[in-house]
Amino acid sequence: MAAFVAGVEGGGTNTCVMIYDAEARLLAEMRSADTSNLYASISERNEPEVGVDGVVKVVGALLRDGLASAGCGDAKLAVVGMAMSGVEEEKAQKELTNAFKASSFGPMANDIYVDNDTVGSLYAAFPDGGVALIAGTGSNSLLVNPDGSSFQCGGWGWRLGDEGSGYSVGYAAVKRCLGHLDQGFEESPYPVEATWNAVKTKLGIECLKDLITYFYGPDFKKATVAGICEVVCRLAREDGDELCKAIMSDCGFNIGRHVRALASKVDPSLLKGAGGLGILCVGSVFKSFDLLKGGFLRALGCDGQGDTPVLSEWTLYTLRQSAAGGIAYLAAKKAGLRFPYDFDSAKTVLYHHRGA
Repeated sequence: MAAFVAGVEGGGTNTCVMIYDAEARLLAEMRSADTSNLYASISERNEPEVGVDGVVKVVGALLRDGLASAGCGDAKLAVVGMAMSGVEEEKAQKELTNAFKASSFGPMANDIYVDNDTVGSLYAAFPDGGVALIAGTGSNSLLVNPDGSSFQCGGWGWRLGDEGSGYSVGYAAVKRCLGHLDQGFEESPYPVEATWNAVKTKLGIECLKDLITYFYGPDFKKATVAGICEVVCRLAREDGDELCKAIMSDCGFNIGRHVRALASKVDPSLLKGAGGLGILCVGSVFKSFDLLKGGFLRALGCDGQGDTPVLSEWTLYTLRQSAAGGIAYLAAKKAGLRFPYDFDSAKTVLYHHRGA
């Protein structure tokens, strides 16, 4: 009987399921606007968290529909890999695994493997490990070495960290304007008018005092603050706004600091392949790498300003497809299955650096 493998990428805004045959050929891809983030609210109306049962329902239905779409509705999956947002801890991973096996969808698969979405993204790009950089609404980074050892930097959320994230850019724009306009408490070296107008429009406020109502009131949403990043990028790129360019350069520096922090933990074998250390970039902030580049290079000592480079050669990549493929590969590997996944076609080069 043919062995079918499935991969699931579950995030805070949508869920993707990919069904493969034993030769890692994609048979079906299913997407849903339903969240499968374990701790996400169902909507912006602060409804209850999705929870384990909600995740199982969303994922199970997509797997069922995916098998039907692939023309193998009665087949049993050899293994299902799930790369899920909100399951960072082993306890949550086991809870979701057991809940799926005990549900009506359990008989669909011989085995289940659950990990977080960052791991799924990493293995969609690199078969033996590398670095994953996350810079979307929040930020995080993960190094996985060939021996399976892993090290994380970041991922502390918007209250404690998220440096280099979309939220951090939006927050920096607010703080730069606030410091300058608050009787010059912290004067900006650049004009703030354009940035302040953009902040007011995005947050739906009219004056400085309205910041208190927004940030401490019931209407606060970190995603809205993160949305300021898009406007900052536009002002920097199209209008040459110096304040916005500085904010984005600082963002690039903070993203680079994640790599710098992990560099000493990198297994030497990961530095010897073509392109040096592979670094996967995930998240909308990387769409503006042209604005991040200077700060990123500075953080790694690769800007030619005299600092010793942290790494002599490295390559930034972005994914061409869902992390569902990566978690399918990893799940098949852990199940002892041959799964010839095409890593080269799954990613594209964003930037390559090689020192003198």
